[in-house]
Amino acid sequence: MKVKICGLTRREDVEVAVSLGATHVGCVLVPGTPRDVSAAQARELLTGSRAEPVLVFRDPSQGLVNDAVSVTGIRRVQLHHYREPVASRLESLGMQVHRVVEARDQECCRAAAIIARPDAPVHLDVEGGGSGRTFDWAMLGGLPLEDVFIAGGLSPDNVSGLLPFGPGGVDVSSGVESSPGRKDPAKLRLLFERLRPGGDA
Repeated sequence: MKVKICGLTRREDVEVAVSLGATHVGCVLVPGTPRDVSAAQARELLTGSRAEPVLVFRDPSQGLVNDAVSVTGIRRVQLHHYREPVASRLESLGMQVHRVVEARDQECCRAAAIIARPDAPVHLDVEGGGSGRTFDWAMLGGLPLEDVFIAGGLSPDNVSGLLPFGPGGVDVSSGVESSPGRKDPAKLRLLFERLRPGGDA
């Protein structure tokens, strides 16, 4: 299973997450949000990591993403509230685009699973994203989720309940923090323990 630890603001948190098995590490480039970092900070945090680095945006213009990619050299981007023409143009420029889809109902979840590809995964999240709330995972039953990350309110305390649905990945941020942007090593370790086969609480 892929594991993305997001909202990273400290290099030591990146290193702990990767050492525990994170496959993706993300920085949020959304001004005014608690975990926002600049493109230059994201470069310092993520460059050289063994995990796949991801730049996270909310409704960005193509120019904004291009500028951040130019500064960081990171070409994997995650788009909340995205506009498909922007996402498609970014892909045409050689970027790997993670689309975030709101899990409003089972049809939304089904549509997301259908469009997800290994090179263009989809993240299912609650409305708005970054809320720390879960959605009704029962809507995932029977869907092909190999290329789908599940986000929204995941933590060591509840992630075991998601695993029977077979998600291809999880996207975790606030559920492993001691405060916004500061990851808690103990919570990170417990999360990875719960994700291992036989690691259910």
